Amino acid sequence: MNTFARKLKALRTEHQLTQAQMAEKMCVDASRISRREQGGQPTTQFIERLNKVFGVNAFEWLEDDEDLATDAPVPRVVHLNATSTHEENDETSWRTKTVELLARMMDMLGSLTRNSRGGGRG
Repeated sequence: MNTFARKLKALRTEHQLTQAQMAEKMCVDASRISRREQGGQPTTQFIERLNKVFGVNAFEWLEDDEDLATDAPVPRVVHLNATSTHEENDETSWRTKTVELLARMMDMLGSLTRNSRGGGRG
């Protein structure tokens, strides 16, 4: 188990949440929490959600040899308690809302795809 996985599980247990409850808070599928706790590489979006929902800096959890699951550049770290200009807050808020909306849409599409494939199984 890598550092990120251990710290994610510790955060979840600290908040006394099941994987499903944590997933619900983060608006992701519960399987994403399970995969990350088993050592799966997190995406930038996953880490940003952790940062927002739980007020942590999960980018610091990544080990030097770990890469994010996407090829996207690592975003700058935003300290949640730091004061910034109103313009930066508006931009960050807009970006965060956009990422959340896109992630929810992807989860919904994935769920629809899984449901349509599994309809005949029993």
